[in-house]
Amino acid sequence: MLQSYLKIALRQLMRNKIYSAINIVGFALGMACCITIMLWVQYQWSFNRFNEKLDRMYILRRTEQLTNEIRTMTAMTGLPFTYAI
Repeated sequence: MLQSYLKIALRQLMRNKIYSAINIVGFALGMACCITIMLWVQYQWSFNRFNEKLDRMYILRRTEQLTNEIRTMTAMTGLPFTYAI
């Protein structure tokens, strides 16, 4: 039964080469994008997981406007914190 399914699939691939190539390339690109996004999310979730006081850590962001440029700086800290300008 499986052999007949494979024969039919190969015949269809050979008969419609352009559509088969479009479908295979689209599937490969979709899988590559999905894996890349999953790896990026895993990387982002991995920060500071080793720290035993993770529940008390916060991200401080400070935005400065220079002449024609806006910069945002990030620093990790725990409570209590002091913020001096």
